[in-house]
Amino acid sequence: MFFRHQAHSTARPAGADMQTDRQTGRHAGRTTQGSPGQGAAASATAGQGTCVRAAGGQKAAERATGSRATGRQASGRQAAPEFGEGSGGIPLALLVQQLTPWLDHLLAVRGLSLATVTAYREDMQDFFHFLEELTKEPGDVTEARDIPVQASSALLGSQCLKGANLVIGEETILLYLSWGHSRGLEARTQARRLAALRSLFGYLVESGCTGTNPTEKNTTPSLPRHLPTFLSLNEVQAMLNVPGQSSARGRRDACMLEILYAAGLRVSELIALPLQAVDLQTGMLRVFGKGSKERLVPVHGRAQEKLLSYLETTRPLFHPAVANVFVNRFGKALTRQYVFTLVRDCAKACGILRPVSPHTLRHSFATHLLEGGADLRSVQTLLGHADIGTTEIYTHVQTSRLISLHRHFHPRSRT
Repeated sequence: MFFRHQAHSTARPAGADMQTDRQTGRHAGRTTQGSPGQGAAASATAGQGTCVRAAGGQKAAERATGSRATGRQASGRQAAPEFGEGSGGIPLALLVQQLTPWLDHLLAVRGLSLATVTAYREDMQDFFHFLEELTKEPGDVTEARDIPVQASSALLGSQCLKGANLVIGEETILLYLSWGHSRGLEARTQARRLAALRSLFGYLVESGCTGTNPTEKNTTPSLPRHLPTFLSLNEVQAMLNVPGQSSARGRRDACMLEILYAAGLRVSELIALPLQAVDLQTGMLRVFGKGSKERLVPVHGRAQEKLLSYLETTRPLFHPAVANVFVNRFGKALTRQYVFTLVRDCAKACGILRPVSPHTLRHSFATHLLEGGADLRSVQTLLGHADIGTTEIYTHVQTSRLISLHRHFHPRSRT
């Protein structure tokens, strides 16, 4: 599982419990290879078992840090700053120790997608890069950005890591955000990395490993709102007519484009759409979106006809080996890259020069519904947005319509 090698190699806060922690980590790792729910439960149990030892280990870490600082001063070297010490922070050893249970918790309990959990893992690796940069000795020319991602875990587990006894506090988080800003990271990237840290520290508090959350006073950076790009109705119709009907591949591609636009699906939802999620009698699709959230999306009659024809006459030609609705020529699930390439090529064939992606069809779906008079709440439900604020970005399309209504109905505009 994620970071298992880190949990094994990291120095434990209390030396007497090192062997026990290794045994617990191996047991949790073997269990995690089973079902996601069992793995998360085993990891959580193992993690909670080490929280009590880590609490005492925090004091040991502070004593060790003090001894190390005294030794450096005695040898004439300037002591590296240990941010967060004595401020009720969280020991780095505890942080690394609980990474695997936390990631399992995100997958099995919170139901986050694998892509989201992978992004959180990479964010934590970036945080470890920062800690290595923070604890460099004077004169060390090694840059954190020069350290491979795969090496960050080994650095954390090494006895020679200068920040092995570092205590993560509010100052550490502020320095990390400043470090990211100095590297020119966008606000959206900073916000996601802060969200990853906030989630991990929140998990530690909920599991009883600590009573401190160093991120609770940090505010999420304000994000710029980018208006979605969408296609006109004529452009969409032209794209849907590009795939030819003479080949099985063309009929499959035409059906995929029709469903993308008819249901406003994400590309991940399209390629993972199972056969049992299609109900052609009622014209409904059961879609599993982000966070395994389920929603029912209707499709219009033309899309139903194309989908029925594809399922009955075209899909069997690919000799499908999976239960996905759309399969490749080997009978396996399609990739995201193929759908991106398909949409891009169809747009170019129509003379559309601006960048077009599968998500552009999703934006067009929402935009055209609102232009046709659909209310915002209905569009939110069809798109599967948890927050209506996310759907509000599509209200820009109503500007011209509102101006027309104002000029037509306002009494002063008719004089």
